[in-house]
Amino acid sequence: MKISSLYETLSDGIILLNKEGRVTYANTRVCHMLSLEKKAIAGILVSDFEKKLPKEFRIFMKIFAKCCKEKAIVKDQIVLGNTPSQPQMEIFAIWNKGVIIVLQDKSSYFQHMEMGKDFIANASHEFRTPITIIRGFAETLNDLPNLSKKMIQEITDKIVKTCDRLNKLVKNILVLSDIENLFSSEFQKCDLSVVIAHCKELFSSLHKNATLHVDCDNASIIGDSDLLELALMNLLDNAAKYSQDAPLVTIQLKRKSKEVILTVSDKGIGIPELDIHHVFERFYTVDKARSRKHGGAGLGLSIVKTIVEKHGGEIKVASVLGAGSTFTLSFQSQELDTVTEN
Repeated sequence: MKISSLYETLSDGIILLNKEGRVTYANTRVCHMLSLEKKAIAGILVSDFEKKLPKEFRIFMKIFAKCCKEKAIVKDQIVLGNTPSQPQMEIFAIWNKGVIIVLQDKSSYFQHMEMGKDFIANASHEFRTPITIIRGFAETLNDLPNLSKKMIQEITDKIVKTCDRLNKLVKNILVLSDIENLFSSEFQKCDLSVVIAHCKELFSSLHKNATLHVDCDNASIIGDSDLLELALMNLLDNAAKYSQDAPLVTIQLKRKSKEVILTVSDKGIGIPELDIHHVFERFYTVDKARSRKHGGAGLGLSIVKTIVEKHGGEIKVASVLGAGSTFTLSFQSQELDTVTEN
């Protein structure tokens, strides 16, 4: 196997320079990262190579010279945009009778770092509210020992309810963490019509005034049936939560060519146009008063999206304010060996 073939399999950009600073090889990845064609840089000097790049990338000559002088590994950073505290690329120069330059794209890494910081900040905010409520009620009980039994009962009921909300928040955060750390190699064939049947039974027992219509083809995907059931139940619970009077919900499961399409529709209050692009964001709530009433913290739909994407699927939402919403989940189909009855 040629060394160049190995370089082509790497996710990092690779440039080989001889002692004179002439490009002897560049892999496809680095050409893509620098928006250059291989033939445009093959055999040229690093000084001429730099002239073809935006000013942010004009670091190759500097790192080449330093590596040649020190005969050691040299590291530097390439900053894109106006975020000097967050370099998007790291560049390494390695001496080996010439210089091997390795370019690593760190953009997604820093994006994940920022997402993690935002998640911690939002989670802290969501924790702070119930903790403050519990402390306030506890101090009331301590400072006013002569309260009536009725008042004490009301306060303790509110403490218990707030603790339940806090417990649900912790549970959802742990679920998100578990999903993200799950390996898809653990997935098995799942009959979605069976998952829907389980959810229908559970939904009917939890929402006795709701009507649930089911229209299903037999279809299966590779996945985790427990996670898929959790995602579907979150959608069904949301449909009930954001409906006026008796909820009317419809589930459709259709197999189209190599795709499986699962839709959950309701006749509820709908989602405002300004909010519809944010509903899958963590801790985002459209109707904050209704979310507080039901103990929600804006994690339900983000859990659904995480589960769907973990299964290689896609989720979309369409909604008309005052008329209802439809969530559409699409997955890659997996043929069933036998037909399963609902």
